[in-house]
Amino acid sequence: MNDSKITTRYAKALFNNAKDNQMLETVKQDIDSIYVILKEVEDFERFFISPIIKVSKKYEVIEHLFKNRIHQITYDFLRLITENRREAHLKMMCLNFNKYFYEHYKIIEATIKTVDKLSEPMRKDFIDMISKSFKAKVNLTEIVDPRIIGGYILTIDDNLYDASIATKLKNIKKELQSS
Repeated sequence: MNDSKITTRYAKALFNNAKDNQMLETVKQDIDSIYVILKEVEDFERFFISPIIKVSKKYEVIEHLFKNRIHQITYDFLRLITENRREAHLKMMCLNFNKYFYEHYKIIEATIKTVDKLSEPMRKDFIDMISKSFKAKVNLTEIVDPRIIGGYILTIDDNLYDASIATKLKNIKKELQSS
């Protein structure tokens, strides 16, 4: 089975289990925490995905780190993927779970890149504009990047809206060079 099918099936199963037990928000928090740990603690990720380390040892670590700290649904999920030797796919399972969560609650992920942090009124304007356009709630992530010189770069799903000064200057430079 390819990686995409594995991560999708496990994420969907976790999502449905959490939904059936009315624990979506709680499991979402757990999944977000686990994702951060996997992303930021390389030793944990290496340990967790290592095929050399016995499942029983991984169970001990999962219990030590997560028992009584995450919901039982999430805990059982971690044990299941460990038992089935699917640990290497956990990061993508977390991302896929979040995709299902956002679809369920009609939430759109958007990222905006600007030179400076957005003011609250400007942030609210962007959220309102995106929300009206897509008829959905918006989870807006801000990235400060002085390289864009001014303006903004807005990413929604797979769509990129580049209104940065840096890109406009590059385009003008190309036009001048081609003439």
